[in-house]
Amino acid sequence: MVFSFLLISEITFSQANDSIVQTNKVKILNLLRSTNQYIYPIYSKVANGYLKIPYGSFLEREQVLMKVNNDIYVRYDGGGFLYKLIELNDSNAVFKKIDKTVNLNYCIGSFNFTSKSDIYNYGGYGFWKNNGLIRKFDEKSREWSVLKTNIEVAPQILKIINVWHDYKNNLLFTAFQYDINAALKENAYQIGKILPIAYKFDLKSNDWSVLGNTTEIAVNLLKESNLFLSTERGLIVLSFEQLYLFDYLNNKILKLNDNVFAQLYMRITDHSMVFHTNKTLYSIDRESEKIDSVHLDIDAFEFTGEHIYNPIKDYTWLWILGGVIFLVSTFISIKIIIDKRVQRIKALSSDSKNFKFEFSDIEKALIRMLLEKSNSHKTATINEINYVLGVKDKNIGLQKKVRSEVFNAVNEKFKLISDWDEPLVQSIRSENDKRYFEYMIRKDMIKEAERVLED
Repeated sequence: MVFSFLLISEITFSQANDSIVQTNKVKILNLLRSTNQYIYPIYSKVANGYLKIPYGSFLEREQVLMKVNNDIYVRYDGGGFLYKLIELNDSNAVFKKIDKTVNLNYCIGSFNFTSKSDIYNYGGYGFWKNNGLIRKFDEKSREWSVLKTNIEVAPQILKIINVWHDYKNNLLFTAFQYDINAALKENAYQIGKILPIAYKFDLKSNDWSVLGNTTEIAVNLLKESNLFLSTERGLIVLSFEQLYLFDYLNNKILKLNDNVFAQLYMRITDHSMVFHTNKTLYSIDRESEKIDSVHLDIDAFEFTGEHIYNPIKDYTWLWILGGVIFLVSTFISIKIIIDKRVQRIKALSSDSKNFKFEFSDIEKALIRMLLEKSNSHKTATINEINYVLGVKDKNIGLQKKVRSEVFNAVNEKFKLISDWDEPLVQSIRSENDKRYFEYMIRKDMIKEAERVLED
């Protein structure tokens, strides 16, 4: 009697520790079985949408129907409970629990997607905060395992999920990161703080990459959305009573300029589960299981002129160009300095063509006298210089001329054959009469002068 009552009800019963569940809602299952196209997961949007287990946490869990190849699964939201269709006829379907997980409330409102023969869920809320973890079901171990990724990106949850799965290329897209953390003092984290950066996840490498900065219009549309639907071309959202298509592959926001259809879509989703394929929107009544369809061509959506994100420009070429310019500039600067020094040496060599690099006897006598003075901490007067140069009895004009020529010759030769750029013979004002100069060799140059003189 009890068995007959449960069988007559739309979704039946749970047997030993809920491992086997039967249901008479078979129309949608037959429809999915007969469809060869890829079907995005179908959200029940209410508890007990597909399977009824009349006690515990099962009573309050939204369910997700998924088709993977020819297999059909039902996953309970907020945990790892996963049931697989093992028997289907015209009046009855049997599901078997294939997971052995026991944890609950760690992924409430997560995004579900399938890739080839694999089942995933991404993000969700639990334990006072949401997360950006991507979990994959392993049928051998019957456990959910987390994918190791380069960073964690938490998607928008609650009202809608802004994630879209590109099943052809194994990519995930999310328009912005959405952090909820009830343990933080900042009020924004209590309701969800938006970090307006768009991301892409590659299931082949398990890496997230930044696409760009989310536009203000994209943020506002997604914030105000209350319905979402994954399609082959992108994510359809209902926002401000209009249907928009977020075309992540082409970075465009499109709009269906048909407000009547948008209202129809709202009414359909009030009491039906929906999915889209082949330009057709299918709806399955949650109570009667009646299946309806309406034409919905994605090509009817028109580009609004707005983009989902502003791409981050790659300035690598600019850094490379800057580096090349820096290296070329450095090379030119060094070459100019070297050329100047070479020209200077050539000029000195040209000026020195009229005399040998060796000091003459008079020049040596002058240097020795200046060394003796410097070693005695004295300076040489003009008269002493004139005496050494042999012009003490000549007129003043000739004395100046000879002194200048000998000083210049000594200084130039000293520069050419030593490591010094300073002149060897240096002059200072006489302490006794500031009108006259006295001559000396600087103390720190004495040893070098003696070496040059000996060589």
